[in-house]
Amino acid sequence: MQSPFQTDEKTLARRELQIERKQLSIEMRENFRGRFLRIVEKCGGKTNVVIIPDTGINDFFAAFDEVIAETNTHAHSTGES
Repeated sequence: MQSPFQTDEKTLARRELQIERKQLSIEMRENFRGRFLRIVEKCGGKTNVVIIPDTGINDFFAAFDEVIAETNTHAHSTGES
């Protein structure tokens, strides 16, 4: 009998990067419920995970771009770098 809580996941793409003390992993994964973006942050022995279903990825990046643009506009108008 197969468990209703399948954990079979396939990694479709993965990138890792180090930013200051943080180790970040960005993965596009897929399981029986669909595709999702998985962002893992590791720092100081702690791990944080954010999972975004593929149905929300475009909205997530649109909001991300807006926040960055707004922050950059504010920094330029106040003379901050």
